[in-house]
Amino acid sequence: MKFPAVLACSLAVLAATAPITTAGTVVGIGNGGNIPANAPIASAGDFTSDIVIPAGGIVAPGNAVTVILKGLNHGWSGDLIATLSYIDSEGNTICSANLFSRPARTSDRPSGAWAQFGAAGPTGDNYWFNSDFTGDLSAVASTLGFADFIPGEQGDPNNYGRFFTTDAGTVKNSFSYSFTGLDVSAGTWRLTITDASDHGFGAGALGDIGSLIGWELDIQIADLSAITSRARSPKH
Repeated sequence: MKFPAVLACSLAVLAATAPITTAGTVVGIGNGGNIPANAPIASAGDFTSDIVIPAGGIVAPGNAVTVILKGLNHGWSGDLIATLSYIDSEGNTICSANLFSRPARTSDRPSGAWAQFGAAGPTGDNYWFNSDFTGDLSAVASTLGFADFIPGEQGDPNNYGRFFTTDAGTVKNSFSYSFTGLDVSAGTWRLTITDASDHGFGAGALGDIGSLIGWELDIQIADLSAITSRARSPKH
C-alpha cells in the first residue's frame, strides 16, 4: 500500500518488519553546504541534506529526537525555516516537523528576528533543538540587533545553544515527539533549511546567503524486547 504524500506525524505506527532492538540512542551525521538566498524561483532558497541510518530500531515514544545544526551561519535569522522530514523508500514524506520557523516573526515584526546565526568568523556556531530544552530562540533573538549573533554552543556558557522547537515564529511544538513508531533504518531523514525572506522588503532582504558545516540527528529507540517477551508468554 502506498502512503499519501504527507501523513500526519501523529499517525505514525510501528513498522511490522522492524527488527527487535534494545533501548538506546542511534546517531546520524549529515553534510552541510550553502543556504541559498530566497528569490522569485521555486525552491531557490532551499538547502537539503539527507541521512540514512543503517542501525535498526523503532523511534521511542516520548521525547526521542534531537537535531544539532553545526557551524550554522546566516545574516538574518528571521528568514529561516528548518524542518526535519522522514521519507519512505518510495519517496513519500511520512512525517515532517519544524525545528524553528522564522524566529520572532509576528504581525508587528513580519521580517522576523534581525540577529545573525553564527559568530564573528567563518566557522559559525552550533545550535541544538529538542522540544524539551528550556532556551527560547525567538525570545533571545528578538532582543538582538542586526550586528548581533544569537549565542550558540560556543558562545553561550549558560544555555550552550539549546533551544526548544517552534512553529510560526514563537509557538512551541512537539517536534521531538512527532516521529514515534517510525522504523529508523527504513527511511531517509532529511533536513531542509529554507530562506523564506519576504520579497516585499527589497533586494537587501534577499541577499543573505548562509551556510552549514554539518548536522547531527540523535534518535532514542524503543526497547521492544520486553514487549515481545510478554507477547510470547503462555497464558496461565
